[in-house]
Amino acid sequence: MDALAGRHAAVVVPAMVRNPSEALVFVTKAKAYAGSVDVIEWRVDAAVAAAKLLGRDANLAGIAQTLSSAGLPILATVRTNREGGSYDASNIIEYERLIISLADLGVAAVDVELWAVRGRLLHILRASGAKIVLSAHDWSGTPSRAALREKFRRMYELGADVAKIAVTPRLYADVKAIAGEVMRAAYELDIPVIGIPMGETGRVVRLQPEAFDCAATFAVLTEASAPGQCSVAEIEYRRKL
Repeated sequence: MDALAGRHAAVVVPAMVRNPSEALVFVTKAKAYAGSVDVIEWRVDAAVAAAKLLGRDANLAGIAQTLSSAGLPILATVRTNREGGSYDASNIIEYERLIISLADLGVAAVDVELWAVRGRLLHILRASGAKIVLSAHDWSGTPSRAALREKFRRMYELGADVAKIAVTPRLYADVKAIAGEVMRAAYELDIPVIGIPMGETGRVVRLQPEAFDCAATFAVLTEASAPGQCSVAEIEYRRKL
């Protein structure tokens, strides 16, 4: 995705919308921050979970069409309960079908969790024209630097257009570990790299992603999708200093 390959880190805003009406409200606010927001991350799992509670199908085509009216590239993400989201990860076939259907809606990119990569999934997604963000999220802690390095390398070897790892730091040393491996991967691999230390401890990376060669920061526009996310206004203020 071009927005993640520029000189400055992209500002990605999560859209935790559940229907086209909520998507329209989100778009209105996104337009109010024109120039400060680069990518919309559409959290599809939120819409699917809400529709399931109501006993109906999620109007994904309607949501996608509404979000696209913001004039920004859309990253479609189905975050599973295995990695901090609300989508049931137990049926990998249904997960794959949903990811493919989202790519067919014409979004700019789709997020695929690294653990779920198998068979021809990535080949099918590439054929659709969508870019692929391979991701991994650790909500229990921060893996060793060697393990982080191996994950970034694995994503690259699988053909990711963007590699993303989020961790949960307990100490500032954990923040230094993920930041250090992002800088290493950004130097060694020929793709944009994102590393996120979640929670308050890691806010320094979210506020100053360029200082760590991080290709993007995720910022709150209406609703946070992970702990420690800054607001778009905070990012704006920081960049004016």
